[in-house]
Amino acid sequence: SKMLWEIAHNKHLVEVMQQVYGPNIIITNVRIFTKNKSQKLVNKTKVPLHQDLTYYEHEPKKLSAVWLAITDVTLENSPVQFLPGSHKKGEYAHKFIDPSNTTNGLYKSLDHIDYQEQLVPVTMKAGQFTIHDGWVIHGSSAGISDRTGLQILFTTPDVKLKLEKVPYVSEMEEKCECSLVCGVDEYGYNSKIKLPPQGEVEPIQKRNALSTQYLPLWINMRKQNE
Repeated sequence: SKMLWEIAHNKHLVEVMQQVYGPNIIITNVRIFTKNKSQKLVNKTKVPLHQDLTYYEHEPKKLSAVWLAITDVTLENSPVQFLPGSHKKGEYAHKFIDPSNTTNGLYKSLDHIDYQEQLVPVTMKAGQFTIHDGWVIHGSSAGISDRTGLQILFTTPDVKLKLEKVPYVSEMEEKCECSLVCGVDEYGYNSKIKLPPQGEVEPIQKRNALSTQYLPLWINMRKQNE
C-alpha cells in the first residue's frame, strides 16, 4: 500500500525515532489494528499482555514500536495499556495460548500474571502516537466500540531480522524484508524493499475495511501540519 508506506516514512515519525536510534534506521513491519464492536468479533479483539520481542528472533534483540492512532483512543474504546519499567527486566516467561481465540495472531501471553493494578492506559487523539521498547509489557481489552491504529516497527541495520517459526504462519508472512528509512546500511544483513509500492490493495480481512476508511483522514492531517 502506497498510503501505508507514506505514513510509515513520515518525517515526523522518523525525526522522533532518530532521537532513539541515531541516524541509521530501518522499518521491519507495518500493521493495522482494529477493534470492532461487532458481536461476532468483539470477544476476539482482546490483545493479551505480551512483549513484542518475544515473537521475533532478531539478533540482537532490539526493536521499538510506534502505535499511531488513526481514530481517537479513549478509555471507553479499549486503549493500549502499558506496564511501566517492564522493559528493564528483559524477557518474561510467556505461556502459550490458542491463537484461534484471537484476531491478532498472538499465540503466547503474560495474562497468567496479574498486573492489572500496575497497568497504565494511554488515550490519544487521532494523529498522535506512542513509542514503546520491544520489551515493554502491554495489551488491551476486548473492543466495545470501533477504533483503529497503525503499528510501525523500527530498529537499526545491525539487527539480523528473523521471524519465529510458528505452525500457522504462511511462507509469505515468514519472509523478512525491511525499508531503510534514513542513513546508511553498512551491514547488508537484510533484504530490502527498494521502491515504495504503487497504488492500494484491498483489505485482507473484512474487519480491516474500517481502517482503510480512516487512513486518508490521517494523511490529510499530516499534510496540514507540514
